[in-house]
Amino acid sequence: KTFADLGDVQAALQAAGGRMVPLDLSRTSGLADTAERAGELAARIKLTAPTLTSLSMSKADVADAASQALFQMIAACSKLEHLDLRENRQLCGGSSELGAALSALTCLRVLDLGGTTIELHALGVALQRTSALQCLRLKRVRLTSSPSKAFEQGLSRQASLSELDFRRSCADAPVLRSIWRALSCMPYMRRLRLRLPINLPAGDTQFDDLMRKALCDMPFLEHLEIDYIMESSWAAIAGSARGGSGWPCLTFLGLEAQPDTPLTDAACQPIAHVLACTPSLRSLTLRSDLDASSRFSAAGGIALWSALGQLSQLETLELGACEIGAECTE
Repeated sequence: KTFADLGDVQAALQAAGGRMVPLDLSRTSGLADTAERAGELAARIKLTAPTLTSLSMSKADVADAASQALFQMIAACSKLEHLDLRENRQLCGGSSELGAALSALTCLRVLDLGGTTIELHALGVALQRTSALQCLRLKRVRLTSSPSKAFEQGLSRQASLSELDFRRSCADAPVLRSIWRALSCMPYMRRLRLRLPINLPAGDTQFDDLMRKALCDMPFLEHLEIDYIMESSWAAIAGSARGGSGWPCLTFLGLEAQPDTPLTDAACQPIAHVLACTPSLRSLTLRSDLDASSRFSAAGGIALWSALGQLSQLETLELGACEIGAECTE
């Protein structure tokens, strides 16, 4: 619904009659473009805040000065289960106000902060105060601080997390290490979209070990995407698939190599081992960076094509820019 003004919002909330309802303020303009209007909006929502189960303000027109009033309003939504603040850099700012608001939402199940700016310590403190989160989406986030112990501890508490999205985010290696370590505490993961750091020093295999440990025991995994995979990491992924109970539920697998390490024959045998552990796979994406072509000759191509031939449910195959040698075309 498009809300023309504050009166529309109030009418919608009154029409709900005290029932627990979702409120969608996505793509709205003029409701919180000044501190005064944001305060008035917050005052109206607070009257029925305890009845709200879902609040979306993605791509809303929110002024910097309005954030305090809106965070106080969000904190009053004690029954909130779904909070969507995507593409709202002004609202999330870099302050700890977001963390304080999230800390009050003990029933929160789904949190989407994609495309926002996050103060990592504040987010960690908020995560420490809840263990009910099932979905955390942090796609294209900007982090305003270094990793903190609070962030890793808070994320590790989310044992019931079944979806995590951290693609295309501005994060350095320490932050990504914290996330991969925390993943070892999430056995019920179903949808995982993550990345590895770019340009690690030669011989640094710490991420391979973290990835192998984290992915080894995720039997319910249905969707797995990993970007910026290093040359040594293909074997680590294969070890994860074979070392645990496999991925019998996996239907989507997307793996992208780092820009300076295009997909070559060396990755084919490890990938074949992974495919042997994914009998339900329906969609497979294997690609190098856009500026580099994957190159398969008979040495590795035969192993890859043979493994693909065993996937009876495969519907979609994407290899990006790919050079297939004449000797393995047949």
